[in-house]
Amino acid sequence: MVLRNISRRLLYRYKQPFTCKCNYSTVSDKKWQSVVGLEVHAQLNTETKLFSGAQNTFGGLVNNCVALLDAAVPGTLPALNRKCVELGVKTALALSCKVNEVSTFDRKHYFYADLPAGYQITQQRAPLASDGVINFQVFTPGIHKKPYKKSSKIKQIQLEQDSGKSLHDDELKRSLVDLNRAGAPLIELVFEPDLEIKNIGSVRGVAGAIRHEIERQKAILESGGRIVNETRSWDAVARITIAMRDKEVVQDYRYMPEPTSHRYMSTFTPKKTAKMSSAYLSSKTKCQNSRRLTKKTRPRLPASL
Repeated sequence: MVLRNISRRLLYRYKQPFTCKCNYSTVSDKKWQSVVGLEVHAQLNTETKLFSGAQNTFGGLVNNCVALLDAAVPGTLPALNRKCVELGVKTALALSCKVNEVSTFDRKHYFYADLPAGYQITQQRAPLASDGVINFQVFTPGIHKKPYKKSSKIKQIQLEQDSGKSLHDDELKRSLVDLNRAGAPLIELVFEPDLEIKNIGSVRGVAGAIRHEIERQKAILESGGRIVNETRSWDAVARITIAMRDKEVVQDYRYMPEPTSHRYMSTFTPKKTAKMSSAYLSSKTKCQNSRRLTKKTRPRLPASL
């Protein structure tokens, strides 16, 4: 709920499922202590997408909000949406992060039917911000006598584009693709990872998945077994996690610098960030391309939308 309230103030909404990774947990017993964290994706509330002029909306008619870039038509080039950077910087300041003066985009390669380009534009090497913290209160009626304060560290905050949506028809035994969501602007809050669970669509689901995984892993360890590094999906009906894919071998996403989207610079220096994070975020955020680039190679940022 803390993250949701922050997101409303900063004018972006949740859309992507929660992904649980590891950070810190208060659940422990005499023998085991759990370590839990979160990786949260949220769709930015802008009028257009991250790199194209297509409308950024949730739902709507199938394939009705798709630009040529979203469909990966050869020859199309991305143009960074300035408003997405502004909202990302505001989020970083609200979470006491260090806003990096220079940020870059990278290509993350993987092959899904709803990812026409065969790669996702994200930030891996030089994200928007890093080293943040979120403070919150914990209170569960019937368990805690009074609220107590906790904090979790944020490893980094980054911008990335969403993929499309696959639609599976059991009767026709075929799958279709809706690209309305392709290229939608996402902000990702990354905590230090350990446990990973996908397809959790609510805060209550996060709590349920964590409780189940703590008990599941304790039972395996106490029986002499070994915890397998894997991605698991949350079944909200059965209230259990289900194995999706093995992660014993690290996936090779073949990260590479995004050649068609130049790096950008924020006007916030570390000193300015420290001052701004303690004040209300009312000033306008500005970003500009690296001055080291020539005028011909600098991409033109669209006006705030």
